[in-house]
Amino acid sequence: AQVHKATLRPKNDGDKPTPVVIKVQYPEVAELFDADLSNLEIATRLFAPENMEVTKSLRKRHENELDFRKEADNLRECTRDMQQYGVEPSLVRIPRVVDDICTQHVLAMEYLEGVSLSDAIK
Repeated sequence: AQVHKATLRPKNDGDKPTPVVIKVQYPEVAELFDADLSNLEIATRLFAPENMEVTKSLRKRHENELDFRKEADNLRECTRDMQQYGVEPSLVRIPRVVDDICTQHVLAMEYLEGVSLSDAIK
């Protein structure tokens, strides 16, 4: 996937443009994963059939990772959980999902200024 900073036009007169981050999945990624996992399943069936459940689990996990709508759902769930524990937004800030732009292959969320977690740890 590629991530880009963008600006949404205002919906109404008087509103300000909204800075966002757009994550776009490469078109061929799903097909390549499918082909790779199919080859892995064939090899597993031939050489280690006792590991077929692991292979099926890998396929399911990758299918979920390739659907950005699920990633959007996870962001919303994480936000709710962190708010429930009083951590968000006082200690941690999770970007809000921009629902009307999100699809299976595109994830849009608000752009947040700040210090990255890796920089904060240093």
